Amino acid sequence: MAKGDLYKLDPQALIDENLKSVRNNPNDFFAYYNLGKAYQLSGLQEEAAGAFLKAIAINPNDAYAHNFLGLAFKNLSRYEESLAEFKKAIVLNPNYSYAHSNLGALYREKGMFDEAIIRFKRALAIDPQNAYAYANLGLILYRKGLYSEARQSFHRALEVIPSYAYVHYLLAKVYLAQDDFANAINQFRKTIFINEDDLYAHHYLAITLLKQGALDEALKEYENVVALDPNFAFAHYYIGVIFLKKRELDKAKSEFARAVGVLPNQPEAQVGLGLVCYAEGQYGTALRHLQEAAKLAPEGEKIYYYLAMTFHKLGQFENAEKAFDRALELDGRDDRAFFGLGILHLDRGHLDKAQTSIKQALALNPDRSKYHKKLGDIHDLKGLQREAVEYWEAAKQLPDKDEDFLDIYVRPLKFKLDELEETILFLTNQIKANPNDAALRYNLACNYKHKGMMEAALEEFKAAYRLNPYDSFSLYNIEEISKKLGLVNEELEKYRRKAVATPTDVQAHFEYGKALYSAGKIDEAISELAATVAISPKHAFAHFLLGEAHRHRGETDKAITHWKENLQIDVKNLNASLSLGKIYLDRGMLEEGEGVLKQAASIYPENTVVHLFLGRVLRNLGKLDEAKVHWAKVIALNPQCAEGYLNLGIIFRTKKQLEDARKTLLSGIDVAKDNGLLYYYLGRILKEEGKIKEAIEALRKAVELNPHDAFAVYSLGILFKQEGQAHSAISAFRRAIMLEPQDVYARCNLGVVFYEMNELKRALDTLQEALVIDPDDAAANYYSGMVYYDMGQTDQAIFHLRKVITQRANDAGAYYNLALAYEDKKMKEEARMCFQRAYELADPKSSIKRFAKEAVDRYH
Repeated sequence: MAKGDLYKLDPQALIDENLKSVRNNPNDFFAYYNLGKAYQLSGLQEEAAGAFLKAIAINPNDAYAHNFLGLAFKNLSRYEESLAEFKKAIVLNPNYSYAHSNLGALYREKGMFDEAIIRFKRALAIDPQNAYAYANLGLILYRKGLYSEARQSFHRALEVIPSYAYVHYLLAKVYLAQDDFANAINQFRKTIFINEDDLYAHHYLAITLLKQGALDEALKEYENVVALDPNFAFAHYYIGVIFLKKRELDKAKSEFARAVGVLPNQPEAQVGLGLVCYAEGQYGTALRHLQEAAKLAPEGEKIYYYLAMTFHKLGQFENAEKAFDRALELDGRDDRAFFGLGILHLDRGHLDKAQTSIKQALALNPDRSKYHKKLGDIHDLKGLQREAVEYWEAAKQLPDKDEDFLDIYVRPLKFKLDELEETILFLTNQIKANPNDAALRYNLACNYKHKGMMEAALEEFKAAYRLNPYDSFSLYNIEEISKKLGLVNEELEKYRRKAVATPTDVQAHFEYGKALYSAGKIDEAISELAATVAISPKHAFAHFLLGEAHRHRGETDKAITHWKENLQIDVKNLNASLSLGKIYLDRGMLEEGEGVLKQAASIYPENTVVHLFLGRVLRNLGKLDEAKVHWAKVIALNPQCAEGYLNLGIIFRTKKQLEDARKTLLSGIDVAKDNGLLYYYLGRILKEEGKIKEAIEALRKAVELNPHDAFAVYSLGILFKQEGQAHSAISAFRRAIMLEPQDVYARCNLGVVFYEMNELKRALDTLQEALVIDPDDAAANYYSGMVYYDMGQTDQAIFHLRKVITQRANDAGAYYNLALAYEDKKMKEEARMCFQRAYELADPKSSIKRFAKEAVDRYH
């Protein structure tokens, strides 16, 4: 098959091609639909949302467009709009399995597990081959501790897609949670076979091997982890543990120090350094490390045990006793802590206390020979020879398998990080750098909630809501957790009593309504605030809060009405202007948003947020020069605002002013060196400038800063593919798929790489996975047709290539290759017509133009 002009999958080429289609036919639904998908492919989520909104304006009844708009909103953290779009897709097509599973995934991410389970089960009832739904359902069951059900769901997913690496990984985690180490190892190895660069699969395989005492194998796996990510702190920590078990103290100390250097607030590594120093007799240094660990993990009972032992060595007996008491307060069943406390009492000459403590240790663990022996020694000191002999005889009957101080350490600590805690630690570090990021705080709250840390979750949900009053999911969780914790809002009750006692008191109703709104009781808040404006129609703030409350319920038309009423009463209400401007922006009502925000900017010319929103509106309207002015204003008002540099750089790039774009983004990096998006767009610009090696380095930095950014990983894969680095491209695309299992484009490009390597079976499997997610994706259909043709399955090739031209009527390559397939089937008239169409559509300089002309002449 001719491969001269293949369907282009480069993100910018796709955008340019679809923009051309939109200009040629502004009423073409598929032109906007494909433009939206091209923008999504490039990580330009706001632009994608705008394109899908325009597609929906042309055809409001297309379920796929609503589904992909929902995905765009989800990637923009606009969860309410995302929720609404998935629901619209389901209303339009109740049998759209992936709309149900996308809605379920959104519920899962928000911690609404019961609602998510309902959606995933509905998706599977519609399409039992929906591997994505099986995987997500299994993940929820795993999080709920329902391991048998989770295993069953994961196995069903693998029946559909045997090469689904992420599901093999999750299945391994289930086996690991059940201490089924053999099956866990098997599944982790399957994950690595499919995706050899899966860092976490190597990480947990190593942990599993370490649990089995296979130190050398575990060390080899951690060497793989460090090769993939030299700054993965937990790898250095566990390598330190392995060397500690091997009693190679210098190597252990070096690895623990590297772990602390990468992640200073990792308590385990501080403990490791403390224990190495303890083993070396450097008790003062050991104490400093252990005290630092206690600050980082005040609930880690083993830390206090080690602190107590170290205080004992230093002769600080009172501090040692306090540390033992704290360890036992945190874990009253720690026999070693009772024994250590007993030895401390013995050294201080307190025989009765020593006897009591060691008896408690013995009651908890009667098989420890040294407990019996030490009790015998104490009775001997007290002159109780008969009792002493009984204890000594009992000690002789038990195997001497006592562990020393360092062996205790390598047992799992109570505070040892599991996958959730790794995420919590990662998010906590991100929040330290970005304390006002509502999305980070919301995600941290969700992880606390999954971990059962309800008080911490409640505080973070409240912080997220304070930072983003648009977030109804935070309000939902605040109310839910408050009920679970039995919290009573006394202030709310006070306002309620006052409103009931004085039914015509405007301020009483308003204060009660405001308190209800703050507590997340939206329906009740609307009732009280409506009572307020019924009594006092010109109560501006009541209208504002009514708008906010209706927006939380998804009633945006009512919200707009109240915000407009607020601004008629008080044109200077900045919050109402911002809320109204943002809702117009979200709904694609750009001209209305422009008017509201320009009025706000004239009243508050020094307000950064107004210029931020106005810049977005103007950019979406295509008024790039005006948008540029406002983004420049953002930077002038706040030179530390990374978003200002980012958006100004994007505008320069859109206008093809690449040098200005590059300089702007570099200026942004100077003030925000940890902003991965700046490096991401810098990489995109360097690529367009033809500086591929520099682009790769910029994207590597973006991935380093945001290791969970699927778009950055995907873009890195595109560059590797362009450079002919097939194995690096495969690794990047696989990682992107692991991060975003519904990424059609990563799967499609991975399939293309396999196709170009002539690995047709792997190519077809991967492309079919893409088509399971989006059956109408033109690129996946195109390359599926190519692969089927090369495999000699012409009927299947024709089926997929025909699907391409129904969406891309101007695709010369699809027509040309379809003509070849028709020729093989002896369908001469169909072949002639497709060759003719390919000739008419092909670029004059392309090889397809020449090949098609030769074929047309042959038929004549």
